[in-house]
Amino acid sequence: MTQSYIPSGLGETLGLAAEATVGTFVTPARWMPHKSAPLVLKKVTAQSEALQGSRFKQADRRVLVSKAVTGSIEYELADKQFGLILAHCIGSVAVPIANGSLYTQSHVPGFLEAQSLSLQKGIPFTSGQGIQAFSYNGVKLIDWTIACAVGGIATLSLTVDAWAEATGSPAYTSATYLSGASAPNLLNWGSGSLLTGGTVSVASSIVSVAGGAAPTGLIKSISIKGTNVLATDRFTLGSQVKAEQLTNGFSDISGDVEIEFANLADFYTAFAADTSTAIQIALTSPTVGGTGSLTNAGLYVTIPAIKFEGDTPAASGPGVISVKVPFSGLVDPAGDPAIQLAYVSNEVAV
Repeated sequence: MTQSYIPSGLGETLGLAAEATVGTFVTPARWMPHKSAPLVLKKVTAQSEALQGSRFKQADRRVLVSKAVTGSIEYELADKQFGLILAHCIGSVAVPIANGSLYTQSHVPGFLEAQSLSLQKGIPFTSGQGIQAFSYNGVKLIDWTIACAVGGIATLSLTVDAWAEATGSPAYTSATYLSGASAPNLLNWGSGSLLTGGTVSVASSIVSVAGGAAPTGLIKSISIKGTNVLATDRFTLGSQVKAEQLTNGFSDISGDVEIEFANLADFYTAFAADTSTAIQIALTSPTVGGTGSLTNAGLYVTIPAIKFEGDTPAASGPGVISVKVPFSGLVDPAGDPAIQLAYVSNEVAV
């Protein structure tokens, strides 16, 4: 018999698609290699404790009340295919804008309602029976983290909340990955940059910062996290499946930069005075063709107003002194977007 799959974790696939109606499953149309995707069905049961002459609770007096799915996904970031996920991270409705021979997707925060994803994992049996589909509808992104450390590949980590997990229908859709000349380039530490300060402006839907400067201290790692506060417990009488997860709290933007302590100006002066500054982080690929400051394909993160948090630098031993500096992203007085995820690629669609 011809083997058609790998009967281990190496054979797992993960596909996704945007839902036209929240909670209505859509067959996956996009697959990106993933590092992990532990999605877990959570069920709520109620056990009767009525007295009936027994010391033990009865199996036929337990009921399934509701169910939902939680979990996480970790990807390695690349210069193709990630626009859809970035849009769902912050509720964007970006339309790609021609940028030379490339296209720029300007993802800025919008409404999270009426936006959801369908996911389908293919998990191979070890018994040789094929690949089992686990399908998820009504998927919302609770939080997301973009991170990169010295010598590494940039990652995008997601926490997800979904309505249900299905194994019978829909059937498994075979994964199709971009390859050869169409394969994406991975975004990594070697092609990254970070600037702080400068003057924020918005032109043609693109947030830019003029006059930013690179820190003097050597940077060891960067991380940006967005948290969407959603009501994930919206169950109604007569249904075991939740309704759409609605916004019910302030969204949060945070992050940190691990940097050597080279001077006060890199971060301490702004930290001590609690002044606002802009931060720009670029993770670019070798694909070129854009114009202006967005010449290369990749991801450009701009937060117009951050406040540094943290502590006074201190030596923890004989090594070079470095400090992990947390920051919070806020909306500046000018009303600029709290964050922009500018995704530049040769794709004409999100």
